[in-house]
Amino acid sequence: VGQTCTDPDLTVPGDWACVCILPEMGANRTRAPADCKLNECLQYGTTCTSVGQSCLDVDLDPKSINDWTCNCVAPAEGKARGIAAKCKYPNGGECELYGDLCASAGQACNDPDLTKEGNWECICVPPTVGRGVASTTSCDLDECVESSYICAAAGQLCNDPDKSPSAVGDWTCDCTGSGVGSAVRTVATCSWAGECATEHRRCIEAGQTCRDANTDPAALGDWMCVCVNPQVGSATGGIARCTLDECSSAVGTICAYAGQTCHDPDTSVSSMGDWLCRCKSPSSGEATAAVAVCLLDECGYGGVDSGTGMVCSQCAANRAKCEQAGQTCQDPDAHRNGDWECVCHPPQIGRATNVPAQCRYDECIRNHQTCDSRGQSCVDPRKNIASIGDWECECRGSGSGSMVGAPATCLYRTNDECLYQATVCTSQGQACHDPGLDVVGDWKCVCIAPREGEATAEVAQCVLDECEEYGTTCTEAGQLCLDPNTSPLSVGDWSCRCQGNAIGLAKTRAANCVLDECIQNYQTCYVMGQQCLDPNTNPGASGDWTCNCAGSATGSGRTIVATCAFTGECAANAYICTNQGQTCIDPSSDIGDWVCACVAPADGAPMPQGVATCTLDECVTQGPLCTNVGQQCRDPNNGPSSRNDWTCECTGSGTGSAIASPATCVYSGECMAGSMVCATAGQACTEGSAGGDTSEWSCICIPPSVGRAVGGVAQCSLDECTSVGLACSLSGQSCEDPNTDATSTGDWRCSCVGSNAAGSAVAKIAECQVDECLEKGQTCTDEGQTCFDQNTSPTSLDDWICSCEGSGLGEATATAATCDFDGECSVNAGICTVQGQTCIDPDKTQDNDWMCACVTPQTGRRVGGPALCVMDECIQNGVVCSTVGQMCRDTNTNADSLKDWECYCPGTLDAKALSPATCSWTGECADNWRTCTSAGQTCVDPNPDWLGDWQCQCVTPQTGSPSPARPAQCYLDECRGNSPAFLTCTAEGQSCSDPNSSPESRGDWRCDCEGSGTGTAVSKAATCVYSGECGTLAEMCTAGGQACNDPNPTVAGDWECVCVLPAVGKAVKARAVCELNECAVAHTNVCGSDQDCTDPDPTPSSLDDWVCECKVGVGKAKVSPAVCIVDECKTHGAVCTTEGQLCNDPTKSADVKGDWTCNCGGSGVGSKVGGPVPVCQWSGECKSNGHNSMCTNAKQVCFDPDELVSGDWECRCVAPLVGMAARGAVAECLFDECEAGSAGQKVCSGAGQLCNDPTKTMESLMDWTCSCIAPAVGIGVTRVAKCSWQGECKVHAKACTGVGQTCVDPNVELDNDWECQCVAPTEGLNRQMQPARCSVDECVTNQVCVNAGQSCQDPDHSVYGNFICSCEGDGAGSAEAQVASCLYRSLGCSLHSHVCTSHGQSCASPQQDDSFVCSCLPPLGGERAGGVAVCAEGGAFTPRPGLPTKEQRSKIALTVNQTNPISIAETRALLSRELASNVEVQSIAVEPAAPGHWRVVAILNTLNSNYTDERQSELHRIEVDRVMKAAGYSVTVAHAGDCAVPGREVKCENETQICSDLDGLDTGAKWACTCPAAQTENGLGFEKTAACVPDCANGCAVVTTALQVGLKQPPAQVEAEQQKLVEQLAEGLGVAAADVTNVQIAAGPDGGSVVTFRVSQQQAHLDNEGKLRAALLDTGGEHLDSFLALAGFEVASPLAAPPADADDDDVCLGLDAKWKCALAISGIAVAGLLLLGACVFLALRKRKPQYPDVEDGKQNTQFPAEGMDELEKTEIAPAPAPYDAPLGDTMADDEKLPMVTNTDGFATPYNVGSPNQNGAYEEYGSRGVTAGPGETALASGWGTGRGRGINSGASPGSHYSPYNFRSQVNGSHVGSGYGAGSGYGQNPAEAAGTSGWV
Repeated sequence: VGQTCTDPDLTVPGDWACVCILPEMGANRTRAPADCKLNECLQYGTTCTSVGQSCLDVDLDPKSINDWTCNCVAPAEGKARGIAAKCKYPNGGECELYGDLCASAGQACNDPDLTKEGNWECICVPPTVGRGVASTTSCDLDECVESSYICAAAGQLCNDPDKSPSAVGDWTCDCTGSGVGSAVRTVATCSWAGECATEHRRCIEAGQTCRDANTDPAALGDWMCVCVNPQVGSATGGIARCTLDECSSAVGTICAYAGQTCHDPDTSVSSMGDWLCRCKSPSSGEATAAVAVCLLDECGYGGVDSGTGMVCSQCAANRAKCEQAGQTCQDPDAHRNGDWECVCHPPQIGRATNVPAQCRYDECIRNHQTCDSRGQSCVDPRKNIASIGDWECECRGSGSGSMVGAPATCLYRTNDECLYQATVCTSQGQACHDPGLDVVGDWKCVCIAPREGEATAEVAQCVLDECEEYGTTCTEAGQLCLDPNTSPLSVGDWSCRCQGNAIGLAKTRAANCVLDECIQNYQTCYVMGQQCLDPNTNPGASGDWTCNCAGSATGSGRTIVATCAFTGECAANAYICTNQGQTCIDPSSDIGDWVCACVAPADGAPMPQGVATCTLDECVTQGPLCTNVGQQCRDPNNGPSSRNDWTCECTGSGTGSAIASPATCVYSGECMAGSMVCATAGQACTEGSAGGDTSEWSCICIPPSVGRAVGGVAQCSLDECTSVGLACSLSGQSCEDPNTDATSTGDWRCSCVGSNAAGSAVAKIAECQVDECLEKGQTCTDEGQTCFDQNTSPTSLDDWICSCEGSGLGEATATAATCDFDGECSVNAGICTVQGQTCIDPDKTQDNDWMCACVTPQTGRRVGGPALCVMDECIQNGVVCSTVGQMCRDTNTNADSLKDWECYCPGTLDAKALSPATCSWTGECADNWRTCTSAGQTCVDPNPDWLGDWQCQCVTPQTGSPSPARPAQCYLDECRGNSPAFLTCTAEGQSCSDPNSSPESRGDWRCDCEGSGTGTAVSKAATCVYSGECGTLAEMCTAGGQACNDPNPTVAGDWECVCVLPAVGKAVKARAVCELNECAVAHTNVCGSDQDCTDPDPTPSSLDDWVCECKVGVGKAKVSPAVCIVDECKTHGAVCTTEGQLCNDPTKSADVKGDWTCNCGGSGVGSKVGGPVPVCQWSGECKSNGHNSMCTNAKQVCFDPDELVSGDWECRCVAPLVGMAARGAVAECLFDECEAGSAGQKVCSGAGQLCNDPTKTMESLMDWTCSCIAPAVGIGVTRVAKCSWQGECKVHAKACTGVGQTCVDPNVELDNDWECQCVAPTEGLNRQMQPARCSVDECVTNQVCVNAGQSCQDPDHSVYGNFICSCEGDGAGSAEAQVASCLYRSLGCSLHSHVCTSHGQSCASPQQDDSFVCSCLPPLGGERAGGVAVCAEGGAFTPRPGLPTKEQRSKIALTVNQTNPISIAETRALLSRELASNVEVQSIAVEPAAPGHWRVVAILNTLNSNYTDERQSELHRIEVDRVMKAAGYSVTVAHAGDCAVPGREVKCENETQICSDLDGLDTGAKWACTCPAAQTENGLGFEKTAACVPDCANGCAVVTTALQVGLKQPPAQVEAEQQKLVEQLAEGLGVAAADVTNVQIAAGPDGGSVVTFRVSQQQAHLDNEGKLRAALLDTGGEHLDSFLALAGFEVASPLAAPPADADDDDVCLGLDAKWKCALAISGIAVAGLLLLGACVFLALRKRKPQYPDVEDGKQNTQFPAEGMDELEKTEIAPAPAPYDAPLGDTMADDEKLPMVTNTDGFATPYNVGSPNQNGAYEEYGSRGVTAGPGETALASGWGTGRGRGINSGASPGSHYSPYNFRSQVNGSHVGSGYGAGSGYGQNPAEAAGTSGWV
């Protein structure tokens, strides 16, 4: 046969072989002729390559000669046999100019983008590689790319020593391993050493080499077969198991060239062509054996790197940037980067790329019809959201005039014919114009823009080309705008159409244009048996199409033919196929099974060992070029070599055709005009309707689409199952086309049929799987084993396996296995398996650690007994729901509760068990839902009143940004945190990976062994083979979800348990403590630079709990970037509230500043940017200046709830102040620093103490206190108090206070009886020697959220201070323990939400424009458009879910206006019948009021209430009022005395106190809870319960103090009404008139008076002057002004202590501002004279300025230094820590204690250990030292001195000062401190000073 024979080893018989003789080549064949080929291009190819052409020998049979051809390289065309071809460039481009330059260098020319200049390139001709842009380049030729298979078959390496194209035929086969030898262009004859001399044949026959590491004859048995590069692997004494990472070969460069990474999922040698190109993060996408299509939604979270699972951090930041500006982020093209944009919410308009848009709000978009209907134009002069209501109608034509918010009255000149004819035009929405005033009959009706047209003396026929108005939508996208029907009545039918060769059409929006370059270029690839792929069909992405090798070949070429590397038998036979435009496939390692196969778009059956018979319908690829313009594509010859003969043919009434391009159609009749309308929509025009009426033209759809419409564009439908979908039924599968709209193509789906068959595929035949475990797996799971069907092919049955789990070994096919358990499980396994569970003994060296574990798909485990198993059936069945865009839920996850899962529609209640539900669609989704569900997504129409805003949204667990009017790009990472796949792998100490994040790719996740383990498994945990010490100890780690690693197998005892990534941690010879800080692993960048990422729980089991929190502004979000709310009202709000107005920031974004507004509240209207509204427009009774000014002067708003009812107007508080509205009067508004969620409440309750704010005003801040719970004693100002505990609580209190409880020792004589008690408002049972179980529903105990119109939720009743306020209506946002800052998406609520929320209601904008609706919060009902709603409750009672309930009592008082008496029985029956079912009418009382009026008092008992007393009573007042009125009674709410207001009387009675009406008026504001007889009030309980204490049982000392108040009345008037003044002072202070004495009236500033007086009291709890003064100031400071006003006195300066107060028998009296001095006759004595001298000294200094009191905790920087020579000035030195003196410590006379200051600026107490006179220890800064004979007693007074020990400084409420006075007076004692009750001593004989400086 023309070959030579070789015998490589003369000593071995049968190894002779036939060898090809050059120039023929082929692999040697033993004992048979070789398969020799003759490639004439190796001899003559330079003829072609020298001019940049490729050489092709179509027949490599050695007998076939002179048939080689030179072929032009694409995009050039042409070929010639035996000589160089003449090349042409049919597409033109720069290659027409530069082609010869490239050819002169032996290279081809390519122009990747014909629209750009200077991008042409010279490319090397395959198989050489290289390219140069706008120049020639140097080429490399590695001959081993094509010839390496010859060497590899003999276990040898191919080497090309010179890769220059001129060095051809110099490649060699080189021996490897222990063989030596080389041969040029053929297999070498190797000389072998050592054992390989005899054993090498075994290796070579397997394509491997032989290696003997030790050739010493004594070293036998160490020879090995070694895989040849690029394969790896070896085996001693036998054939190796080789692996081949295809990415390490030439194919890896294919991915790298495209900027992608290469991954080979299966490195077995038999698995070829499965390598993947993966897009680099953050883009997503991968493709098998080809360049991937990369997608990145720059606005979403969908950009998941398929290799790392990392999300796109910048994408999330982009989206957050838009949302923070109140806008939507959109990515118009996922193929392109950098094109994301922020888009304004309708009705605002505006968009900007990569930054927030400047939004405009043109009110004419909404209101133009008002003007259009009158023939006028709408104009909005200021298009911004801060300028609302300024749009106006303007006259057009000859008319002049305009009107804001309404049609104008147009004025015409007297000689203008339109004066009389205008109505003819304006009645039709047209303007009248008279062009010639002197000409009669020339007036015209003129269409209003954007309509066009006019007519003389009659109504015009207007034309509306919507492209005039909306065309920019198309042109900005580079598209053409078309309006097929310009009738003014035809609106919303304009379309955007792609231009050029791009295909796409969309109505009322920009089209999604597709430009598949393979439509024009596929032939370049097809003729070589390759497939063309355009990875990016965006029209702007050109020159990226590739030719890709098919079949058993790898390789890709960008815009050129690829160089293919075939494997198996195709390495030698592929040319037979490729010469005919086919590819070669070698399906297995069997000999002779290779086939030639047709390559798409050709079709045909494969042919074994020969050329297939293929057909090519070019309309498959070229058809869109015809149908895009309404023509039909036909291919007259489907032969594979018959190309470019397809035609576009006109249809309908048109005639004409064209070859390989769209035709020019000729129409007649009506279609001459109508054809353009049809063609723009891709349809044809035909004359006549379906009924045969030839007077009408119609548009008809192009087959196979069907549809027809008369006079306009048709709605085409296409059921693809009737055409391409027939492939399903031919394969025995079902076909479904979920969307038969003709524009929705390629979405048909083949699905497997049969109960056990699973599988479906979009636009292709499905790969069906029959998992027998679904039917027979119960056999395994009943025994605690897992079932696995190793081959799910429908033809492979009864091969399912039961496998033992846990510590058991064994498996069996088609039956339960017999398991061999070890360790403790060898004894206890039966306890588990009888429950269908397995047994695990994690540590064989420890006892009693065995556990039962549930088997997949159940979860759960328990040590020492059966586990409680949970099974979520949605893990297995969820795909049934998700494929149609629905979600799956398992209503009962108990393991024994099966087949109770259901599919449900997102956002609705529609659900169906065990199959997809029938969803109810609204808005535009009613027509478009199939577009979304066919892609496994759901449809959402955010605003049903707007057209074109419907979206497709990904359904959990898929992620991705919504896409307007088309399916979104969704991603599915099956290994996401906490997913079933992730948990399955990590539970076994294995890693989880999902190679394909496409939603279509399911069940391909795999578990990979880690550490020293090897193994992998798809869709289940792998069976790991561990090496080293881990071979026996791995279970120690894997039982805890960790991997075992033996870092050095030669060292004993170094094995370690390693946490599975992304968790970190390891431990040697023990299970590790794993941590997973999700912020450190993946999510820090997701939050962005302006947010902090925190992971509250770093344990690996706690996933998806990381949080992003804004650094600036307010906002945090779980597992996503937060929306940062920067509310300018936080800093500017006081500008509005001081004027009684409301502040609103419409766009709470850091990027939008200066848009905050002040707004009139209540019944006022008005708004101003950046400052108060000058004049509010009031409505109702608030129009009265007296009414609205009364409220605004008090910094409140006036509100008239019902303009039809007289006398119901009221003043309401403005946040942050709260208080009940006052009808007809100023409300009492409070700011309680101890309100729920406040800093004070958190500080105190966290330490088990009570918080109290003594003065609840904005002017008195930072005065709140924490008080210890009795019997403990202690108080702390703005800090936690230091408590004096009793009994065992002295030691154990921290056990209680550490959890927010208090400690009580009920019997100090007994041990171990101390207990923790709950602190109000928490409730629970006390528990001895441990914390109590306390709980509270904070949504019941406080109204913080509902007062702001937000809902409240308390997620954990055992935790205090964790309630959550959530925005309602259109608001988004929530906050813990405080009112949330709401971000409104609608314009109406952005502008007007304050109107609703200031009345405790939510805001929504159903129209999504500038309108708004206020709605009452449940359970109340009611809403009102544009204003505050009237809320009511009625009908059956339904408690709010999840909230605890209790019984409450309400007292309701009403006045009924009628002459006849009211029947008690009828009233009881009426209320019992009409009120809610949980309300009992306990009693009804009726008494006469004024003539014709009856007072009705109802006592109601509410069962199962979950409201506060006040709220429940207010609800009942509303309901009783409603019921009585509905029954025909004339009712007014008669607060007969302020205690009749709902809730007040009951509130007092619940505390056994009495509700008192303080002013006798129906103001609703002057009431208090007062103590009963025999009890004394520690201050009245104004709007709260009083602090009642027992009266003095054995008598108390009389305590007196001085007070002062300034009045505006002159002294003479005050003196004349002194008695009335005394009575009101006493009433306001809660004392008897006789207790007010020593009234002194002096002249004050501005002609007013200064009244100084003394008050005396005898009360047990007011045992010194300081306490009495503090109590009186607390009481009178709140209400004294009101009492004095009742007597006609107007307060100029509030109640305070006088500048220098003194007792009656002091010589210095603070009489007036001049500080006069007087001599008390009774005090003349030596001591008196001495004190008189001091008084004179003081009098000399009284002309100096008066220095004010210093607030607690503040330093007095104003006190003068001069005149203090007698006093020692002590500087304040901050101490490093509180002073804690040891027991018995003494203190020198000159010793000074430094002041200790906290970080909050308040004095820190000293704890002094010296015993005092009473035998107790001094606390809180008092340092008591017992004074012996002749010694001086020191008093240090920096703290809040308790007053219990010797000279213990200042009393509570004293003022801190920076001076410590140690001036000795008369040698008797030292007065220390500068506070109340200390300082200069009054009496030399007394031990402590009681007078002096205040």
